[in-house]
Amino acid sequence: MKLNDPLVTIPAKFGVFGAIMVIIMFFVFYFSGSNPLMEMGMFDFFIIPIFLFFGIKEYKDTYNNRLLEFWQGMTAGFVVYFTLACLTSVFIFSFLSLSDPEIMENYTADRLSILEEKKEAIIKKWVSQPLLNLKKKFKT
Repeated sequence: MKLNDPLVTIPAKFGVFGAIMVIIMFFVFYFSGSNPLMEMGMFDFFIIPIFLFFGIKEYKDTYNNRLLEFWQGMTAGFVVYFTLACLTSVFIFSFLSLSDPEIMENYTADRLSILEEKKEAIIKKWVSQPLLNLKKKFKT
């Protein structure tokens, strides 16, 4: 497979468009005064599947005679997601390193405080409960 193959170029185009949308939303959240790292999670759940769908659909409809094999769909989806993720992560790393490193510090502190508050519930749910269930299951 060559880099100028439509199976690479078409999904990469949608990955770039998706990354541009994520970067625009990052700036919208940043300039609205909220921490964009906290707010981007819900937006990512919507934007990624949309660009995955349209990237695969354009490849299938335009370049593959409306046929799509499993490996083609997986490859196109990987190219879309990989392009979107790489461009977005490079942007966010650069922005946080050069422009406003305080955002990451606030985000880390906030997430650690949430973990401290819910420590007991997390331990009870994920550590104690499964062990009790295993003891009951294998009791002879």
